[in-house]
Amino acid sequence: MTPERRLEIFSKEVLTKDDIQEICCVEDTKAGEIMRTIKARSDRLHVSTVVHIQDYLDAYKLPVDRYLMTKKIRPYEIESEEGINK
Repeated sequence: MTPERRLEIFSKEVLTKDDIQEICCVEDTKAGEIMRTIKARSDRLHVSTVVHIQDYLDAYKLPVDRYLMTKKIRPYEIESEEGINK
């Protein structure tokens, strides 16, 4: 999984079974088990087909910054009035 794809998934408020399959590299059945495990601990939304992102992070005691890989801005990439500094 690329950092960009990871950022895309974890930028959403909810995770679907497909998202969990991709994150955990598991098959459909195992992704469903993971969702049920998370929902047994916490279920903010009470919607059977999705898991709230915070429920996922809380269930596995994961820090948000572990999953949000943001691009570091380099000084030469900051836009000035004339355009991007080079």
